[in-house]
Amino acid sequence: MILKPKVAAGQPEQAKSTSWMFRPIERPAIADSLKFPEDITRLSSRDVGASLGYYTAMHAYAVSELAKAEIAHLRARSVCESRRKNIARTGMTYGKSKYIVDREIRLDRTLELMEKESHEAEIKTIEIRSYVEIFDKYAQALSREMTRRSSESKLVRT
Repeated sequence: MILKPKVAAGQPEQAKSTSWMFRPIERPAIADSLKFPEDITRLSSRDVGASLGYYTAMHAYAVSELAKAEIAHLRARSVCESRRKNIARTGMTYGKSKYIVDREIRLDRTLELMEKESHEAEIKTIEIRSYVEIFDKYAQALSREMTRRSSESKLVRT
């Protein structure tokens, strides 16, 4: 994996040299045509190896997308919490009872939209996590098939 420096404007030179970020993982070109074989025991060893490579690449891509989705969800939740705290601290609720503060929070349309965005980000995270698990299971199955073939070939040679 190639690393590239991440430089933010206004950072001191020392901070620029110690801040690193990984290159983004691109969606594999084969992703749209990829279909898990119904019977992997009928594949040639070369095809099993190629399929393992494809599903490992898809797994890596799904994991990188999951990380992005989780970060987006955390940011959305953080913004909601900040808005909620801001409402509780503003002049319209300052010194008011908890009931009135809670009412103002419930009536805040901006907060409602922010919470909707947070829930959508959480849904996306759950969806992507399922793909991470699926691609991991596919790669595990192909890896087991390669191991089985390797073990059988060693038994035949002896």
